[in-house]
Amino acid sequence: MDGSHRVMAVLGNQVWRTLEIAWDWMTEAIVWTNPHGQIESGNAAFQRLFNRSQPVQGKALSDLLRLPAPKKFVLHPVEHVLAGQVLPPTPYLFSTFHGFTTHWLEIAGSPLYEADTGSQVMGALFVLRTVQPPGPKTALQQVQRWQSAAALSVSETHCDVNDQDVNQDVNQDVNDQTVLICRFLPNGALSFANSAYLRYFGLPNIADTTQAGSATHFVWQALLADDRQRIILEVAQLSLQHPSRNCEYRVLLPTGEIRWQQWTVRAIFNSEQQIVEYQAVGRDISNRKWAEAALISSEERFRTLVQNASDVIVVMRIDGTSSYVSPSAVGVLGFAAESLLGRDVFASVHPEDLPQAETAFLEAVECPERTVRVELRVRHPHRGWIDLECTCRSQLHEPSIQGVVINIRDVSERKRAEAALRSILQGTASATGEAFFSVLVENLASALEVRHAVVSELKGNQLVTLAFCSAHELQPNLTFELPEVPCCQAVIQQGLFCCQAQVQQHFPDLPILAQLKAESYLGVAMQDDSGRPIGTLCIVDDQPIRDPVRAEAILRIFAARAAAELERQRATTALQQLNHDLEARVTQRTQELMQSQATLQKQTHLLQALLAHMVEDITHRKAVEAQLRASLQEKEVLLKEVHHRVKNNLQMVQSLLNLQARSIEDASVLQALTESQNRVKAMTLVHEKLYQSNSLAKINFSEYVRSLTRDLLHSCVSHLAAIRLSIQVSNIELGVDTAIPCGLIISELFSNSVKYAFSNQSERIIKISFNIDFQERYVLIVSDNGIGIPTEITPHTTKTLGLRLVYALTRQLRGTLELDRTQGSTFKITFAKPS
Repeated sequence: MDGSHRVMAVLGNQVWRTLEIAWDWMTEAIVWTNPHGQIESGNAAFQRLFNRSQPVQGKALSDLLRLPAPKKFVLHPVEHVLAGQVLPPTPYLFSTFHGFTTHWLEIAGSPLYEADTGSQVMGALFVLRTVQPPGPKTALQQVQRWQSAAALSVSETHCDVNDQDVNQDVNQDVNDQTVLICRFLPNGALSFANSAYLRYFGLPNIADTTQAGSATHFVWQALLADDRQRIILEVAQLSLQHPSRNCEYRVLLPTGEIRWQQWTVRAIFNSEQQIVEYQAVGRDISNRKWAEAALISSEERFRTLVQNASDVIVVMRIDGTSSYVSPSAVGVLGFAAESLLGRDVFASVHPEDLPQAETAFLEAVECPERTVRVELRVRHPHRGWIDLECTCRSQLHEPSIQGVVINIRDVSERKRAEAALRSILQGTASATGEAFFSVLVENLASALEVRHAVVSELKGNQLVTLAFCSAHELQPNLTFELPEVPCCQAVIQQGLFCCQAQVQQHFPDLPILAQLKAESYLGVAMQDDSGRPIGTLCIVDDQPIRDPVRAEAILRIFAARAAAELERQRATTALQQLNHDLEARVTQRTQELMQSQATLQKQTHLLQALLAHMVEDITHRKAVEAQLRASLQEKEVLLKEVHHRVKNNLQMVQSLLNLQARSIEDASVLQALTESQNRVKAMTLVHEKLYQSNSLAKINFSEYVRSLTRDLLHSCVSHLAAIRLSIQVSNIELGVDTAIPCGLIISELFSNSVKYAFSNQSERIIKISFNIDFQERYVLIVSDNGIGIPTEITPHTTKTLGLRLVYALTRQLRGTLELDRTQGSTFKITFAKPS
């Protein structure tokens, strides 16, 4: 604005009106006044600032901008500019005329001069905008500055008139000021002082201080000795060319307190242009000085913290260059802080991460209230690409910073740990069973960059290695007595043992460490659900462990994973052994039952032979017949008891399987137990029907099939509502040797259809038929309308236990098995009637 008078010298009214159109687009409020302070024109932003819908031309700008509770002699900013002074951008507290609220505006102004004379003020140009309220200290300084300016004006007026003609009202107003005002002679003798000055220095109320000979106080005597000579020299340097000077110094009050003051001293000249007197306006600035000292101390503490912080702090200008870099840059980025000043902050960023970095910077600039985080790769002069985590926050509004503050942290180790975890997880994701441990140690050694990795199982007082990787190759498993490997014994006892370096010096009597050329050792215990150790997971290297904390965290994660796999394998082995024992017991019991049945049949044939020889003697026959009837009755009772006991024993086996199934969580093992349970149930049902039938040798096969399929449906209760069962069985009686294999075949084929045959069919049908064909052969058909058995599966070659059992039972019946895959699966078993 200081050159606006040159602009107005060439601008006419028409040009000015044209500029107003452009000014209406500006966000700052712009107003032009005449020499009397009345508004000539204002842009749209000015109208919006004062919420004015009507024109404001002709109104006094000082009426629109009223200082709250103004004091006399305080110049209004508008009057200051109209007096010919340029007003730099300064915040003021104003009260608007259209309301009772006050708010802060930053106002800047410049006088406009006549084009002809260049000295006559023809108006003023002002720019206004709303600002945040400054602190109380800034506001107080602003008021005091205007009071000082007013006091100087009054003092100048006082020196331009005779002392006898000084207006008493003016003197009274000066005395009422809180600003210190005085005049003194060249020798320092006080010639005038207002009441604020007298109160401040504890001086008596001297009414006549204008006569030099009556002065009883010298302005220099209150100054501290360290500042006195300097101030006297500065005042002595005042001249006609430099008539005023600002001074800051310390004074000693009568109370013994030392305080800071700021004075504006102006020389007063006589007609011969000689200095006859000095006038001064001052104020107490102790609070500001103390605040500045506290601020300097606070800034020094903050600087110390920043310089000693491990993170790097960078202040980036809006153009992308750095204006500040903390000293920790040399440790993180590999460059001295001085070499990075003024450089492009994005210059070392990885090309693939550059768009992400620029986006984060723009986001921080556009949203100063947000903290933006971003991870980048930056080139290190010695370490190659390193990973950094950057936290950005805009401080462009802060005058002392004027940039985006970036906090930089090296996260390369964390990234390497995450990469190691991902590598091990991906490598072991698909491994199961015994292969898991081999894959685990191989990936562990590779991810942690160590030479050896081993996982061991604790068996009693021995450690048996489950997998041992050395120099990227799997080694044969070994067995150690626990006391022979004290490092592993420490892992078992403590849960963790780490020797970051010189492990052979700690265990000089351990030959395995010498063989491995071990320099470092880290082991973590594997624990079961009860917290008891069941093994160890260890790494051994020929170099010191670089990051033991990261390695320990990774080992703990995969020690828990290895412990879970080891317990799962143990549980699987135990279940397989239990299942084997149960099948052996069922086989043995079945053989015993078949032997008992053969013995009974032999006894029956013997009785029939004896009866044939007794036909001739009626009397003897009757007696023998009665005897035989009694014997037969006894045998029938005995046979029923045998069938009953066989049924009870099979039900006991079934109950044992059921109890065992309740504690099984593995789906495959549970399925195997359920299938075994269904097979025992099929045999149990035969003996139950024999026990309940009139004929102890045969059962009604139609009733047996219906009872069997009903029980099978109940065991598959989740599929009960979705399956329709069709049974077509003739009223045929079968012996136990035929009924049991047929029942087992029906049970296996029915279960196979329920589990595998159906996918998305809306109607699921299983058909069972048993009839006699024209060749007097038995024909058993079990079919479903499901997806059908794949062509690569055949009953006599499949590894599935169910179909192999069907094939074996068919051979036991000396029959033939036909499989039709055209519509679902249809099993047709044909066998001759037993003789």
